[in-house]
Amino acid sequence: MSERETILCPIDFSEASETAVSRALTLVANASANGHVHLIHATPLPPLGLEEDPGSELIGSMRDVGREQLDAFLEQVDDQGIPISASVCESDPAHAIHEAARDPEIKLNVLGSNGRRGLDRFLLGSVAAR
Repeated sequence: MSERETILCPIDFSEASETAVSRALTLVANASANGHVHLIHATPLPPLGLEEDPGSELIGSMRDVGREQLDAFLEQVDDQGIPISASVCESDPAHAIHEAARDPEIKLNVLGSNGRRGLDRFLLGSVAAR
C-alpha cells in the first residue's frame, strides 16, 4: 500500500463481519504504515408509506442504534495501532458498499459472508454477492 490507501470493511456485527475486520487490520499491518481501515454499517430503511416522514423517530432510532452498536464494537476491537474510522448510513447494505467503494482512497473491500444456503439464500440473497 502506498499513501493513504484504505481498506473498506462493511460490518453487520455478525461473526463473519467481525472476522473480516480482523483480517482487514492484519492486511494493513502487514502492508504499510500508511494504511487505514474504514468500517461502514448500513442500516436498511424500512418501507415507508407516502404519508410517513422519512425523518421520523423510527429512522432516527434506527440510526442511533446502529451508531451505538458501531461505537461499542470499536471499543472492543484490537486495532493493533492501525488508524480505523467508521460511519453509519441509512441505505440498502449492498448499495452503501458500492457507493463507499467509489472513494479513490479505497483500494480493497474486505467483507464477510454469513454463508446462507438453500432457501434462505434464494429468499434473502447475499450482500457479499451483490
